[in-house]
Amino acid sequence: MRHGQQRVALLSVLLGLALPVLAIPPRAFGAAANVTCQVAIGKAADKFVKLKLQAWQKCRNAPLLGKSCDTVKRDAAIAAAAAAMGGLLGKSCDQQGVVPPDLGIAAVCSAPCDHITNTTFLDVANCQVCLHEAEVDALLQDEYGTTASALPKAQAACQQAIAKSAAAFTLAKLKALQSCQHAFQAGKGKAAAAAVCPRTTTDAAIAAVASKVRARIAAKCDDAAVAALDVCTPKAGTVAAAAECILAGHEQRTDDMVRAEYPSFPLGAPVPIILHPLAGAFVVGQSLIVVGEALSRTDIADVTVDANNTLVGTLADDNPDFGGNTFEFLWDSAQSGGGNVTIDVTMTDLRGRVGHASVVVMAAIAGVASTPTTPPTGPTVTPTAPQTGPGPTTTTAAAPTGTPSPTGTPSPTPTACECSGIVIQEAGTSAIAIPPPYSPPPPGAKAVPRGHHQFTPVAGQESVAWVFEAEATIVGPPQLCVEGQRVNGTMTVGYPPAAPVVSNKTTGGTTFPFKPPPAVAPVGNDDYTKPGTFKTHAAGLIRWIDAPGLYGLPTVRAGNKLRSIDVRGHFEAVVNSNSATGSSCKCVWNIEYTKAYPAGGGAGTFTPVANAGTGVPGGVPAGMVCRTRAMPWPIGTGTFP
Repeated sequence: MRHGQQRVALLSVLLGLALPVLAIPPRAFGAAANVTCQVAIGKAADKFVKLKLQAWQKCRNAPLLGKSCDTVKRDAAIAAAAAAMGGLLGKSCDQQGVVPPDLGIAAVCSAPCDHITNTTFLDVANCQVCLHEAEVDALLQDEYGTTASALPKAQAACQQAIAKSAAAFTLAKLKALQSCQHAFQAGKGKAAAAAVCPRTTTDAAIAAVASKVRARIAAKCDDAAVAALDVCTPKAGTVAAAAECILAGHEQRTDDMVRAEYPSFPLGAPVPIILHPLAGAFVVGQSLIVVGEALSRTDIADVTVDANNTLVGTLADDNPDFGGNTFEFLWDSAQSGGGNVTIDVTMTDLRGRVGHASVVVMAAIAGVASTPTTPPTGPTVTPTAPQTGPGPTTTTAAAPTGTPSPTGTPSPTPTACECSGIVIQEAGTSAIAIPPPYSPPPPGAKAVPRGHHQFTPVAGQESVAWVFEAEATIVGPPQLCVEGQRVNGTMTVGYPPAAPVVSNKTTGGTTFPFKPPPAVAPVGNDDYTKPGTFKTHAAGLIRWIDAPGLYGLPTVRAGNKLRSIDVRGHFEAVVNSNSATGSSCKCVWNIEYTKAYPAGGGAGTFTPVANAGTGVPGGVPAGMVCRTRAMPWPIGTGTFP
């Protein structure tokens, strides 16, 4: 549980790193004709969305008030808006000598409109109409659901307020993003020197509109009225839930519309970054390849990782514990041979757009130093032998092959690993260096303070964790022991007055929520079965580090300030002998803490939960029980037999 399980774009921590420029060079829009054409697409799409959304809302509201809708008039108005888009693009694009590829427009429209071929801008107009109609239909479904008959006055007023506020938010966000992109492409104002459309001011304006949406819905609705309607899927039952689900859905749909209008929009193509190993790193044996998406995308369809053109893994091989847009793949560097190894990452979004990233590292077989013929890109380390300690390097101890006896005859190779005890360290500085996003800037793996761990990845974000290191004392080759950690956990983040964001430990599609002591809930796999970035083997010792917490939380979300974080987890750690009668170790404990932030901002107050979490003298978790016995312990029970 070395990371939060949030999948609501909380891992924007990746924005703090130096990022590559997008694959499609946006400055190509500097040509006046291209800019004019692109602006026309955005404005025409904006008008079409406004007309269709308001026309359909009028018809959806009519029966709620006992009235009828003139569907012929509605459909004619929508058809006229679609035709107007075709005429505008013909004049602003085709007649100016611009062709769709000039703007990075794909030859075939995206699904569900992939029956349209973008040969001329009349085709592009048809593609845009089709895509935007699909998005507007989805918005209306969120707003109204199956509600289609007369309602009591209070419920009807609530329904209309939800739809009207949602439409206002959608149109305001569309306008804000389009204006930002138009200024960027034309090289005007602050956007002139930017690598992408600068979003700081734009996002602040969108957040202000979101706050107004919440206020309008709260003014016209109560929980009973919302519960009687069919707002969102799953159905919202309170005013707060309705506001948040409407905003979340309309945020996503609006982003989709803007991406359809601007193929080079900053969220238009995935930007993969390789967080570990870093360029020039020296890697031995088993290691983790950790891949992030720089723009916190939530629509990644596939990730493929290769090492020297040999497949390491795809999205199906990703460790699901890594939430958000961080992907983790176990790599045996020995299979790539010694010397320079190029790690290539290909990332594809749901619309088929592709981004690439690569680094060159130095690989060696365990116990054998390897020197590349050509130094890899980036900071290069050339140790005389495999190293351990700070940095992204992972070292796997080679199995003993026997020790010379006083007579010169090798002693027998040990065939068993046994554990004599586990100690959990929660004070001092970690012995294992960990990479971002679990360590503060600057980029690179580094030792961190154990216990309460808090840092700001970039301005406007917060990362909070409780760091512990476990040390198991063993006899025999560590790779022969059977290891593992299991966890259940629940994390809650508060941005009042919005409803709290709650997430649970998830493994293989199954959730494992925390239950307060003395209850013992099921625990899910948290890995730590082999050496890697977070675990090391050494003679007589197995050590691993964990940092349960949340990373890259925005301090302001949809206009609301971060006010509270609550992290609770139940842990089980096992180091079993490979012998049926060998000494084996098991520990179970809880880590529970809260963090409260003042209304005006600031560092906040960190509080371990009394008698159930951490912070007791000596840095040992309260409630921790460790036992040793002469036979392996069961793994995955969360308790003792």
